[in-house]
Amino acid sequence: MNISMIAERAGVSKSSVSNYLNNKNGKLSAETADRIAKVIQESNYIPSFGARRLKSLKPSKTIGIVIKDTLLQSMFSIPFYGLMMKGIGSVLDKAGYNAIIIPANDNDSSKYINYLKELSRGLVDGYLLFNIHVEDKYVKEFSQLGIPFICMGNMFNENLQNYVGTDYQTGAKYATRYLLTQGSKNIAISIGIPESIVSKQLFDGFTEEMKNAGVPIDENLVIKGKSDMDESIFDELLTLFQQPTRPDGVLLPECHFYDLVEVSKVLGFDLFKDLNIVLYNYYFRMVDMTFSYLDIPYEEVGVAAATNLLNLLNGKTIQPILFKPRLVMR
Repeated sequence: MNISMIAERAGVSKSSVSNYLNNKNGKLSAETADRIAKVIQESNYIPSFGARRLKSLKPSKTIGIVIKDTLLQSMFSIPFYGLMMKGIGSVLDKAGYNAIIIPANDNDSSKYINYLKELSRGLVDGYLLFNIHVEDKYVKEFSQLGIPFICMGNMFNENLQNYVGTDYQTGAKYATRYLLTQGSKNIAISIGIPESIVSKQLFDGFTEEMKNAGVPIDENLVIKGKSDMDESIFDELLTLFQQPTRPDGVLLPECHFYDLVEVSKVLGFDLFKDLNIVLYNYYFRMVDMTFSYLDIPYEEVGVAAATNLLNLLNGKTIQPILFKPRLVMR
């Protein structure tokens, strides 16, 4: 069914049906409105929200939250997203905006980009992009098309100012410097997927601090290719700690700490006596508080990102924001 068919069945004009659908009943007689309502009810007609938005050119008051490289079921088990959404939601609710969460697979990026482009034609006003890559296809397409968006992470691009995130590079420098001052030389680090912005920041900060200290970097101690959120690195850690010169310091996310615990049980070493440890992406402090960690204000990052996107949509000037982690030494 469409407006023309509704109008024909009700014996009225298309403009009358349009007025009825847009709550402009003052322009209709009661009899005409009743006829249109009866046909709509009998035919189970649902008006096209997108078409109405395109015609009216009014904001949809809806934001798309695009989360790449993460399965839908994983979003509800990873605390990072919950903390971010709390901040984002507080801003959107206050401004009268709604949000839709859109999982996207970068392996089939063209399909998802086309889908997001269609949504931007009236259904979604702008996007928050999570898990961006160094050479990000979504960022490139959205920039070329003029689709409003905010990157959740530093894009390292002087021409791109619409990003909000955490300065993981500085955080990694803080953590590496601390491990070095504690006497560690063979420092292992888990950086996640190499293509991601966060991985680049972690690795750059780690290598910079190691070079500043004149300590050679052993590439075998860099664990990459596994998500820092929902993939185990037990096998990689087991291999590292079976080497003749095993790590004496470790920088890894909280979720991978549990793999380290299991490896210590298998190989029989003491985490407290044999290792210096710094955790990042430390969400709920469920790990023993004797370990040092990078404290990251996830909720504040979410608030800043949503605020910047709304400012962008309202034509206001925005500035990129990077939150520096705080090293908490235990």
